[in-house]
Amino acid sequence: MGARPAPWVPGGRKPLGPAGAARRGECARPRLPGRAAAARRRSRLSSPSSERQRQLIELAGSLADEFAGRAERYDRENSFPFENFDRLRELRYTSLTVPERYGGLGANLLEFCRAQERLAKGDGATALGVNMHLFGIGSLAERGDLAGEAADRFFRPIVGGVIMGGGFSEPESGQNWASPSSVAVRTPGGYVLNGRKTFNSLAPIVGLFFVTARIEDPADREPHVGFFVVLRGTPGLEIKETWDTMGMRATQSHDLLITDARVAEQQLFSKWPTARRSPQFSNMGVWFQLSVASVYIGIAAAALDYAVTFANQRRPAALANTIAHFPATQFTAAEMLIELEASRALVRGAASDWLTRPEPASEAEMAQEASQWLVRSSIAKTFATDAAVRIVDRALEITGGVGLFRRFPLERYYRDVRAGKVHPVSRALSLELIGKQTLGVPLDIEPRWG
Repeated sequence: MGARPAPWVPGGRKPLGPAGAARRGECARPRLPGRAAAARRRSRLSSPSSERQRQLIELAGSLADEFAGRAERYDRENSFPFENFDRLRELRYTSLTVPERYGGLGANLLEFCRAQERLAKGDGATALGVNMHLFGIGSLAERGDLAGEAADRFFRPIVGGVIMGGGFSEPESGQNWASPSSVAVRTPGGYVLNGRKTFNSLAPIVGLFFVTARIEDPADREPHVGFFVVLRGTPGLEIKETWDTMGMRATQSHDLLITDARVAEQQLFSKWPTARRSPQFSNMGVWFQLSVASVYIGIAAAALDYAVTFANQRRPAALANTIAHFPATQFTAAEMLIELEASRALVRGAASDWLTRPEPASEAEMAQEASQWLVRSSIAKTFATDAAVRIVDRALEITGGVGLFRRFPLERYYRDVRAGKVHPVSRALSLELIGKQTLGVPLDIEPRWG
């Protein structure tokens, strides 16, 4: 990977608004996506429900069409798409979920999911990468945990171009984000952090790391987990380049090594007892699962478009018609579209219901709501990511051996889409949670089995 300048920080280029983009002839009117005829045939099944959604989807679509031409190169080189993220900043997509009053685009969860699906049709890895920046911002904005000067200090740099990344996953704790192995030892005026975080998407450009750690503080009567904000460049932080994977290669999700990193007391964003669920984590879990599912729906939609175009162009020499006239091709395409639309219905239905849910009246109701939404979002994410794999597999059935060549995008879709199954909540844990709720077994019962 070639050398790049230090991560972009506020004070650089001013983000270009829609009017400025139009003046430069950029994104004034998004191009129709490739294979437009196939897309138009399905437009009524997935049309936006509001003018605002349409505008955000058009923004995502214009970026997706641009990124699609570079996706194969970044995947093959296992390199980071700096150019893509320059464009995402320039057109304000990196502030998609920042509230409008702070200069962001103010997308809610449903709008975020719709935009991410469209972006992923062009480049799944870029969409997944920016998802890891945006979902936490949207969750925090929605909860209203930040207000006044604190909110201004947090959101303004993001609008200015700072990228946020999450230090949640660990080699020791796997997907159990709520029980980290990383440690924060209380010291006068702050904390000293130690640990190792894996799957740090966008590692080459993250300027602000959210890091979870187990707090060691004699003043606490019970164990707590802390949620820390750590600036890139803090002594003791090191990015270790470990990312060489089968799929989603351009996310460059390297490891973050934390060795005696000192942070000030005010960098502790929140803390909660390890025995309870954090409200922030409950909200973030819903935003994460539904938006990540949308990314894989987008890749599956791209695979369907590719297969439809291929089937309508491929005509064996001995036949009068293309393979689109074969019953087997028609049945396969039907199965693909059924699963695609079912996935969309589950994810968008959950996101829509999330926006209109009633406020819990007590802590008990809040805990019950958190459990219900953990399961609801897990149902949508599990079905959508499983279906995405099946859809891409069926696309390969339609194309045959042509789909195996790296010069065509289906081979990349085939590899990228498989990452959907390993994002939290994992498929195995999702089935456990869904099954327990179905059978009336408490989700947090101990022991878990028997």
